[in-house]
Amino acid sequence: MPLYQINAALGTASMSISQVIQQANAGNAGPTPVINPNPNPNYLWVNQLGRQTIDATQNPSSTAAMGLITCASVVMVSANPNDPPVASVYHANAGVVTAADLNQMRLAITQNPNNLPAWGDLMVVYAVTQPWDQGYTDAITVMTGLGIPANRIAWLAQIPIGCFGINSVGQVGVPGIA
Repeated sequence: MPLYQINAALGTASMSISQVIQQANAGNAGPTPVINPNPNPNYLWVNQLGRQTIDATQNPSSTAAMGLITCASVVMVSANPNDPPVASVYHANAGVVTAADLNQMRLAITQNPNNLPAWGDLMVVYAVTQPWDQGYTDAITVMTGLGIPANRIAWLAQIPIGCFGINSVGQVGVPGIA
């Protein structure tokens, strides 16, 4: 699985989920991605799932897992242009992600149990404040075991702020000024 190595600096520009995955696949290290603060944040706490519409013309908003210590923020979108432009965000307790959690995240994207995004179409960012450990590796193994391609998962270890999510423009990161 690709690891986007954080170099301990906060970014000065935002990155889309696909840009973070590209950087991880290239083996690049870089700053923590940052999203602009906005007037309508939706913060998720332990075991909460949220959805974020990706539409730059709507009112700015974001959805982010807050209070990450050993937990993980899991951000999922579909790369299939026929799926809705929606991301799901999950605050995974202790970084644990199950098949049931991932199915709920797919459902949050479409809200139609008969039309879930294909596993192979998904892109995921898995962000944690802690260093790499076996529990986090197990979560990635669950994702790839269901069919999410390893090269479409970016693992961000040791993010410097305990909050990570996605905004309505489709940029991922910690809240800050980008």
